[in-house]
Amino acid sequence: IMQKNDAFIKFLLKREYIKINKNIYHAPEAFKINALMSWCMKQKDQEVMHKSLLLLERFLAGAIDIQIKGDKLKVSERNTNK
Repeated sequence: IMQKNDAFIKFLLKREYIKINKNIYHAPEAFKINALMSWCMKQKDQEVMHKSLLLLERFLAGAIDIQIKGDKLKVSERNTNK
């Protein structure tokens, strides 16, 4: 399990979803990414899993926000006028 976690952390660091400042890790999006990945992996229907991973890709690109409500995903467009 540790190797999987290390690879995940390296992935997040490389894409700057985790930032380190004076030995303090800041990862506001990383927790959501981990939860979404866990949710996706629990899906039994391959089509649902595939669509969920496509949504995750859009989330990582900053186009949408995703919340998990029970066993459902709630997707909303991000406001880019900030």
